Amino acid sequence: KETAVAIAKRCGIIGPVNANFLSDGSNGDADIGESQPLSHNPIDDLEYGVTAALSGEELDAIPPQTLAEAILGVKVFYRVAPRHKLALVRAFQGQKEIVAMTGDGVNDATALKAADIGVAMGKEGTDVAKEAADMVLADDNFTTITHAVAEGKGIFYNIRNFLSFQLSTSFAALTMESIATIFGLPNPLNAMQILWINIIMDVRGCVY
Repeated sequence: KETAVAIAKRCGIIGPVNANFLSDGSNGDADIGESQPLSHNPIDDLEYGVTAALSGEELDAIPPQTLAEAILGVKVFYRVAPRHKLALVRAFQGQKEIVAMTGDGVNDATALKAADIGVAMGKEGTDVAKEAADMVLADDNFTTITHAVAEGKGIFYNIRNFLSFQLSTSFAALTMESIATIFGLPNPLNAMQILWINIIMDVRGCVY
């Protein structure tokens, strides 16, 4: 348990993120013995997840019907079997969470398939795991997932902002034309003006 929590601390899963870990891309196995010992302060233990870590044996002791509630707030699962991974995926999905699962072995295929996003290892992963996964991590480096998520969020926010901007301008023009048509007024905008507005808005949207 201490090793699992120490690795989680070093990766930033528990407590503040370790910048050196993210920059050097190491796998977390080295220098674990040099990590800071676990705090003996119960408040720190609760904050940084010492009490929020469960083993496979502890998961077996939890009834399936209460598993979803029992794992709330738990950030570290250690010494788990493939069946535990599948149970965790289904439990989190039962809480309306979007679940991503990583794996490389044949036994991980079930959990990879059940997860919303299954990520298989490209170098060390088996063909079965790659087929079951939604995406394959080519370099087997977990920091690549972090960068990919950041890039994906940036693209998603840009698309959302662009659509909001375009729809707002189009709605304004449509409202003006609709009011003019309802009350029998002359069209406030002719075709050339509408095209000119679209050109300006498109250029501004591309810039921002």
